[in-house]
Amino acid sequence: KFDGTNFPMWGPRVRIAVNIKGGGGYLDGSILRPSPLPTASTPNTATTGDIPARTLIPPEPTTWPSKSPSGDEWTTRDAWIMGMIVFNSLNPVGLGINMSGTAAEAWKSIT
Repeated sequence: KFDGTNFPMWGPRVRIAVNIKGGGGYLDGSILRPSPLPTASTPNTATTGDIPARTLIPPEPTTWPSKSPSGDEWTTRDAWIMGMIVFNSLNPVGLGINMSGTAAEAWKSIT
C-alpha cells in the first residue's frame, strides 16, 4: 500500500493493475468524461399517433480503452480506477489524495 514514501515501487504496480483492465486513459486523463446526452423531450403524440416522435436507443457498450465511452461507462470506470488508488493507500486523506474529482486528478495529486 502507498504510504507516501514508496511511490517509486507502488505507482508502477497500480499502473500495471489499471492497464490490465485497459484503464490507463482514466489514470492519465486522456479518456475524458463525455458530455451529457440531451434529455428526451415529450413526444408529440398529437401528430404522430401512438408512435413516439423520438426514441432514444442506448449506446452500444464500449471496451475499457475506448476514447468514447457512454457517460455511465465513464463514471463506472473512473470510479474503479479511483478505488485502485484509494483502497491501495494507507491513509488517503492524510496523504492528500484528491478524492473529490476524477481518478486522473487523484493520481496527479500524488505523482
